[in-house]
Amino acid sequence: MEADQADRVKQTALEWLPVLAGMDLFSDLAPSELQLVAREMELISLSQGQFLIRQDDPGDSLYVILEGQFLVTRRNDRGEEVHLNRVDPGTCVGEIALVTGERRSASVRADRDSIVARLGKDAVEHARRMAPQVAARLARIIVERLQRAELRSLLFFGDQFKGMSQAVLKDLEAEMELMLCPSGGCLMREGDECDGSYVVVSELGRGQTVGEIGILTGGKRTATVCAIRDTLMAKLSVEAFERLLRKHPHELVKHFAGAVINRLWTQTLGKARDKNSVVTIALIPAGNNVPLTDFSRRLAEALSGHGPTLLLNSDLLGEYLSSKEIAQTPLDDADNLSIACWLNHQESAYRYILYQTGSAPSEWTKRCLRQADRVLLVGDAASPARKEEIEETLLSDPIYRKLPKSLVILHQGNVACERTEAWLREREVRYHYHVCPSDAHDMARLGRLASGNGVGLVLSGGGARGFAHIGAIRALREAGIPIDKVGGSSMGSIVAGMTALRWDYRTMIDQARAFNYRMDYTYPAVALTTGNNITRQLKKGFGEQKIEDLWISFFCVSTDLNSSRQGVHDRGLLWKYVRASMSVPGLFPPVIEGNSFLVDGAVFNNMPVDVMRSQDDIGPLIALDVGAPVRLETETRIEGSFSGWQALTRKLIPAARSLALPSLTKTLMASWLIKSDEAKETMQNLADFYLRFPVQEFGLLDFNRVKEIAERGYAYTSEKLAEWDRDSAGLPKLHGKDE
Repeated sequence: MEADQADRVKQTALEWLPVLAGMDLFSDLAPSELQLVAREMELISLSQGQFLIRQDDPGDSLYVILEGQFLVTRRNDRGEEVHLNRVDPGTCVGEIALVTGERRSASVRADRDSIVARLGKDAVEHARRMAPQVAARLARIIVERLQRAELRSLLFFGDQFKGMSQAVLKDLEAEMELMLCPSGGCLMREGDECDGSYVVVSELGRGQTVGEIGILTGGKRTATVCAIRDTLMAKLSVEAFERLLRKHPHELVKHFAGAVINRLWTQTLGKARDKNSVVTIALIPAGNNVPLTDFSRRLAEALSGHGPTLLLNSDLLGEYLSSKEIAQTPLDDADNLSIACWLNHQESAYRYILYQTGSAPSEWTKRCLRQADRVLLVGDAASPARKEEIEETLLSDPIYRKLPKSLVILHQGNVACERTEAWLREREVRYHYHVCPSDAHDMARLGRLASGNGVGLVLSGGGARGFAHIGAIRALREAGIPIDKVGGSSMGSIVAGMTALRWDYRTMIDQARAFNYRMDYTYPAVALTTGNNITRQLKKGFGEQKIEDLWISFFCVSTDLNSSRQGVHDRGLLWKYVRASMSVPGLFPPVIEGNSFLVDGAVFNNMPVDVMRSQDDIGPLIALDVGAPVRLETETRIEGSFSGWQALTRKLIPAARSLALPSLTKTLMASWLIKSDEAKETMQNLADFYLRFPVQEFGLLDFNRVKEIAERGYAYTSEKLAEWDRDSAGLPKLHGKDE
């Protein structure tokens, strides 16, 4: 038997052409093309028990089983060998290695004496030089097989389709058509007729579906959906859905209707972002003299704390794929398929992938942008803020213009930030971050924000009760809980500003005590006070500090009386917008900006958790609420009308008993909190950690009790922090104190 097998191995693969032609992998090749591939094959004989492939060995070839049988096994995390399946003649194994070059994920051992044909990378390269069209065709076929295998894996092993029977999944797979939606391409447009439903097969957004409403109702598209990056999709046409519906009505309706309900529910809660999807980020220099390589390495280290992270630049890609110039392969080149497939394959192994570009437009830069789902522009604070070629040309291209962009401004040391306005004026970005690359805390903060795990803190309004926020922030810092973004309303905006300035507890207390809260009353043509005193105090405390120059990202909210809308302020003079955010209507004059009359944010939104939650760089969100109900008490009965002169007379006559009435100031401040109380439950549900402080005993105007109120906030927060399970809830913790 062994001698006979040895003689058969001496044959060439050309004599096995009928077997090769019957295989799926080679069935689309013309006879002449198949002969060319066969000439590059090497026949190998294996005895029973002999390994063809060992798990974790380097992958450099595929094998075609011509005769015999093999066992496929894999060692699990405990070192136990798990049997996966058997493979018979006509089967191909190891083809992923030709595309990805990765180590073997399983072992393949001969279960009986067998013969295989080996096609190595060198042979494929030789075929590519001899007949490029054949090698490209073979690569395309392998990639299509891999894509179909990805769809099969998603359907049979993904969480999105669990609960569906094997029979339904097999029929579903057979009906689905794979398609690649290019970066910038529109999958569907609002108002179009529905032609089917789509599921994302690529690792980025894997398993997400779009178009279920249209396929269920037969109505027109309700939204426009465009691809941010090249995305592999599987389409289920309306006709295919109807065929499946007739065959499996219960399971089809349950799955597709459930997907719609789940999406609406998560969008209602404001927590629809999938925290487990892969994040791919293109790092692009903004301006000259950017130490991008060093920064990229530091960011990769920071991200690795949140999940497996891969950093790629043109040199590293060349090392991984054993080809120095491969990164500059044009997107329309035959080799592009294997590169794209290798890159997509990395997304199944890594949680975060950083694509570091060069300093000028290139094929690699284009590829980075096509693979990325977001862009970080990295600039040096000491350099001019103007755009350079890579921003002017590539990022203005319609293909890449829709990519969400953020700006990172690098500083040497924790110096005062300046000129941020110039950087933002030059480019449209969603967020901007100030970072000192050599500061581990700064890079950890950027790592959290870039990965969507930033810690957001929202502070409510509540008059003097807002001093409790100062104590709460002390407790958070002592517990090692970072604050990556902070926002507030009314009195919460003042403390949020202090936090964004990174003032310590003592400085906050001293500044709060130094604040002169005297009401400068005037003839009430616009308001009871002139507003001069509070404006002067805010200017004294915050100076000419601009919001965009703050190290910690900040926002505050106000209410525009003209438009009846909420204003969100994240740029401009800090004192000005804090002044707007705490301008109680009737008590202080509004801040007038153009046609906007800005008054207290608490009129519309006393605890702007929704604003913070809408920012997709935020993960855990902490909301601190000092807006306890205000009780206005009196022993005086007022039936329909009351003269203020009567109250004044009682005060001026010593023998008269004064009327126990709430002051106009207290009444105004109490009424300003009513509307916000209506939305409190919604805001509370949007937060991951919510604290409502027991501060009812303190009045809204008890501005002389700063330390006492702050200590109440500190004690209560410390107590509640001990009860929070940070690990299970995803709240990060710093090493050491953040003071």
